[in-house]
Amino acid sequence: AGLGSQFVRFASSSVLARLESFRPDLVIALAQAPLNPEHLQRLRKTGLRTAFWFVENYRHLTYWKKFFQYYDYIFVIQKGDFLRGIRETYNKPAHYLPLAALPEFHQPLDLTEEEMSEYGSDLSFVGAGYKNRRHFFTGLIDYDLKIWGDEWDLNSPLGNFIQRGGERISPEEMVKIFNASKININLHSSAVHTGVDPFGDFINPRTFEITATDSFQLVDMRDPLREFFEIGREIETFSSLKELRKKIDYYLSHPDERRDVARAGYEKILRAHTYELRMKEMLEFIFEHDFDLPTWAKEELFIDELTDSLRDAPELIEYLRQFEDKKRIGFDDILERIQSGKGELKEVEKIFLFMREVKEQYSKA
Repeated sequence: AGLGSQFVRFASSSVLARLESFRPDLVIALAQAPLNPEHLQRLRKTGLRTAFWFVENYRHLTYWKKFFQYYDYIFVIQKGDFLRGIRETYNKPAHYLPLAALPEFHQPLDLTEEEMSEYGSDLSFVGAGYKNRRHFFTGLIDYDLKIWGDEWDLNSPLGNFIQRGGERISPEEMVKIFNASKININLHSSAVHTGVDPFGDFINPRTFEITATDSFQLVDMRDPLREFFEIGREIETFSSLKELRKKIDYYLSHPDERRDVARAGYEKILRAHTYELRMKEMLEFIFEHDFDLPTWAKEELFIDELTDSLRDAPELIEYLRQFEDKKRIGFDDILERIQSGKGELKEVEKIFLFMREVKEQYSKA
């Protein structure tokens, strides 16, 4: 825990350094972003506005309680009591913003025969082996099934269906699996149920990603789906193992209908559910709710205050006396004087040039 905490602090410091160098107009952080409360407060003092897009299930991952207060805008993937509670508890703008797909990445592919053989199957699933999935998928072992992802029990009845010994799958390979599979099974995770979560109130990213590849999926039914797709025409669902098996059998024997549903869903994604559109909605909400540009003050100091604070560095004090006529100086003023000078560099000047190199490296990181 101690090492993890140190890493988070280091990562947060690195992000802070980059932000102070880059000086953006707005910061958007996603769930588990490496920004700690101390550094978020420092950013707030500059007037820089911050937005937090919490893209996880608030019931299972509760770290949000420690961070919401430090952000100016909150975006979540669940509505209802959660969203109302944020507005009432933190008294700040909060907005429902579901996930989406990235069509430039989640896209239809022309796979080779070798890729079709490696990644293809009648049924596939990509994801971690949560409790409900481990239990539910044992009801599908009489099909041509491939399971991709980690946290699965290789010694269970599903062991022979788990690919590559349960290795984590790269995003690039995941897209190939979607394209190669006749039916992609999409079962939202649950650590407390043994099958479909009857109270599901958000849509996982896989729902949008599979559909964006012009591929067919069967996803467990949850109410928010109706907000995004026309059930039965743009996406197909199931609410039980029995219903899933029935629809698997039907769509395996009706490839044209499978193709029609996949294409209709694909077209809906491009029209309405891309990250570009989500970002547009996010920015419109932010600009409508008291947004202002940060007042990034020029890094200047009164020369007398600066020399007073450097009593133990007489060489530096002596060097800075050449700026007494300016009253206030900044880092750029010192660099400009060094670059316009002649002759061999002084040690103090070498230090300032080295500091410039470090600052530039942070800007490129």
